[in-house]
Amino acid sequence: MDAPSLPALLLQTLCDSIMCLWQEETAGVGTGLLADLLFLNAETGAAMLDLLVEEGVSDPTQVPAMVRYIHQWLTANESAGHRLDEALLELTEEYPSDVMITLLRWAPSCDRAAATMWGTIMSSSRTAEPALQLLLDALSAWPVYSVYTSDGDNTGVFALAATVALWRVFNLTWRSPVVLEYFPNLFLRLLFQAYISTQEMPEEGQWCLSLPAREMRRVSIIWCCGMASCLFDLLSEGISDWELPALAFLVEVLDCLDLSECGEKVLEIFTSQLQSESTEMRRVVLRGLVVLTSMDPSMFNLTESLGKLLWDADEDIVEMTLIVLSLLLLHKDLTIASPIALQLAEALWHLFDNENSHVQLLSIRLFQDVITLVVAKDKKALKKHVSESLLPLFFHCHDENGRVAQASRETLLSAVRFLKRKDLKQLLKTDQMWRLAECLLGEDRSRAAERLRQALPYLRSPQEPLREAAVRFIGAWAQASAALAGLGTAATLWQP
Repeated sequence: MDAPSLPALLLQTLCDSIMCLWQEETAGVGTGLLADLLFLNAETGAAMLDLLVEEGVSDPTQVPAMVRYIHQWLTANESAGHRLDEALLELTEEYPSDVMITLLRWAPSCDRAAATMWGTIMSSSRTAEPALQLLLDALSAWPVYSVYTSDGDNTGVFALAATVALWRVFNLTWRSPVVLEYFPNLFLRLLFQAYISTQEMPEEGQWCLSLPAREMRRVSIIWCCGMASCLFDLLSEGISDWELPALAFLVEVLDCLDLSECGEKVLEIFTSQLQSESTEMRRVVLRGLVVLTSMDPSMFNLTESLGKLLWDADEDIVEMTLIVLSLLLLHKDLTIASPIALQLAEALWHLFDNENSHVQLLSIRLFQDVITLVVAKDKKALKKHVSESLLPLFFHCHDENGRVAQASRETLLSAVRFLKRKDLKQLLKTDQMWRLAECLLGEDRSRAAERLRQALPYLRSPQEPLREAAVRFIGAWAQASAALAGLGTAATLWQP
């Protein structure tokens, strides 16, 4: 075997000396001579780094310092950007966390040298995946990702550093398959970082989710499906900071998904989040349910959660819940069991007087659907609520809003049919509305008193026709009460 050449021997000897100095530098007792030696000659410095890596790193605490020296060498030698690729790849493969965390700490702005290093790391199948996973972890732990490197440093790594690194990676002229595979998850994490950073600015936060999702849907349905899978994972993790943006993005791409494959998963997530204490979360879920039920009403049954939302203090949530229920009840084969019918009927007739005319209209129409679709054997339990709805429906037959008035008349007709009140049905069909009111008052005195209680709020209605109807109804009640009182007096006088 040939003897090593003189330059090789000199380089090996120099390398051995450098190793001794290296250990002193990384132990914190060096003189700083190592850094000077590395930059005396570019090729010599690179060769020494190669040798250091080939010799093997016996102490992991040396790795962060080696990464910093590689970055410094690349900074000083701009024209030789890939001279140290192999050394960097070997270090990264053996100590991925040490290399990449150090790089994020040392060069958070991802300058030219750092971009070169990230490009090298992403170019190899050996190192690209752990690098991408680490960047995902850093992005997830907003705002600071804290982890120890082998030298004991636990300085925080800001998610912004990972964001800049990713931006550099995606601006490379080539992209490895593993980078493209990770793209949906990376894109979502970046998007959520943008959302989280604008939480105090609702309009900007909304833009960060809605517009990019719509553009992504327009450009590539395949990407949307890939992102949906990532969203399912995020939502199943139960990380509160991510739930709202993840859910909002899922809603925006929902119509791109194959519900035969993922419908049950989507429904499970939506049903769970309907119970959220966050008003904004409930709004997003309901927006999703509107899309979902528009696509396939049969896949979602009426639930107790939806019924509870009809009592919500937020008017938008009530309105969206009514829309979801309306879409569900378009499904012709649907029947409603007694417990749900009772829950819905009670909530709905209390909404007949809502100030929002759309809520009024939806609630009146839905009430008609509920009493029509309730299972026959369960109708008896519903009679009380249907009876209580008669007077509000009667008043709203006089509503200034023609659609509300028409819906009230049609629902009133369904209600009297449900109660099997042929007398009221005939009066309604022949448009004898005040005879119908008199019939309601002609019931037993305890029921008449309840009708009066229901009529009193309409005296304060902002609509003149409703106020006039209330005055006339109360006048009729007073006459009926006087007549009943007179009959009582006469009966007393007649007694022997």
